[in-house]
Amino acid sequence: MSQESRTFTQGFSLPAMDMQYVFREILKALSSPGTEVALRKPGDVPLLNAASMAALLTLTDSTTPLWLDELTQNNDDLHNYLAFHCGVPVVNEQRRAEFAVITAQEKRPALDTFSLGTDEYPDQSTTVIVQVDAFTGERFRCTGPGVKTERNFMVSGLDADFWEERKALMPLFPRGVDILLTCGHCLIALPRTSCVEEISRCM
Repeated sequence: MSQESRTFTQGFSLPAMDMQYVFREILKALSSPGTEVALRKPGDVPLLNAASMAALLTLTDSTTPLWLDELTQNNDDLHNYLAFHCGVPVVNEQRRAEFAVITAQEKRPALDTFSLGTDEYPDQSTTVIVQVDAFTGERFRCTGPGVKTERNFMVSGLDADFWEERKALMPLFPRGVDILLTCGHCLIALPRTSCVEEISRCM
């Protein structure tokens, strides 16, 4: 089978059922911030992990502009895959994007350069999918809606600037961005309503 054929044929094994499952799990993650959920795995795609791709296959379509970071924006295989399976338009302007994917932290744009929505239409903000190294390492405490008292989670691969940028957006509520952290086929959601503080850092 040629590389071109693989690009166009890979996807969920059972698209309707798998997308329903992934959608429910993402909703679960958003309603329970800091909780790790496992998503159904689609076929392998260059540069994206399984959870990022599962989220894109489930949440995007021809009406949801997508922004890709520098590492992924010029990858023809990825563009062909997304066009075939989602029909999603890829845009260059971050503020036009309803969804964005960040794979490389060293060249990550600031979170406030994405669409934050408006007070009247906060749903017009960007949902940012951020690939991380692991759901181990630094320990964080999450509080806010969807968390009874507090919930701890671990993640590595994000620098201190990321957390400071996210914290700086919180006073703008209901404006802001929702974050989906992904690693392998697992996902942790951090909606804009969640307060996150670091508990401990690995040495």
